[in-house]
Amino acid sequence: KRRLRRVSMRWLRSRPATPELCDPPAATGALDGACDPSAEAAGAMPAAVAGQKLAEEEEERHRLALAHLGSLQRRVASDLSPLFESEQRFLSEETLLRYLRARDGNEQLAFSMLEATLAWRRRHIAPACGEGGGLPRCEACEADPRSHCFMRVGDDSRGLPVVYSAAGRASNKTVRDNCMHMAFELERLFDGGAAAGRYVWIIDFRGFGMRDMNPLM
Repeated sequence: KRRLRRVSMRWLRSRPATPELCDPPAATGALDGACDPSAEAAGAMPAAVAGQKLAEEEEERHRLALAHLGSLQRRVASDLSPLFESEQRFLSEETLLRYLRARDGNEQLAFSMLEATLAWRRRHIAPACGEGGGLPRCEACEADPRSHCFMRVGDDSRGLPVVYSAAGRASNKTVRDNCMHMAFELERLFDGGAAAGRYVWIIDFRGFGMRDMNPLM
């Protein structure tokens, strides 16, 4: 071990300086992450400019979504009726705006996405709600409360829901069961999918192992 340590130290001392190992930017207003001094010369976009550009693009998407909201609402009312009560709740103004933003204000693409979503919800969400409707229930968790570990534990200072998850604590490793449990919990968080989908997710990797690394998850 001592010999290996001496060899490693000699290798580090003899290695020439590279952009990857350059000193961090000085505290003179330099942008975070601007480690490579050649980044500006190479035409890389500064982080602040990139952030402003992203904000402008998001604002433009929202403007386009608002412009098509009324038309999409009328089309949903005429072409997707009749709807179950839970589907009416899901197709809120917030949901329609979210789908319009995802397709840059393209009403036809947003409508096609909504149709596909409703078809998926009728296959997977509605059966878990039972005959009385309401929010879906996880059968695996009802049979064994230790089946899954993805749950709301409170709210943060901004009022956003806080979700805690720990795959190592979940006894149920079936991919579909875990995916549906997460979908059901998000239904509870966001009023059946009708509310804005923002939350804080805390992931605990204690106990995480190979059995939790199924690529289908």
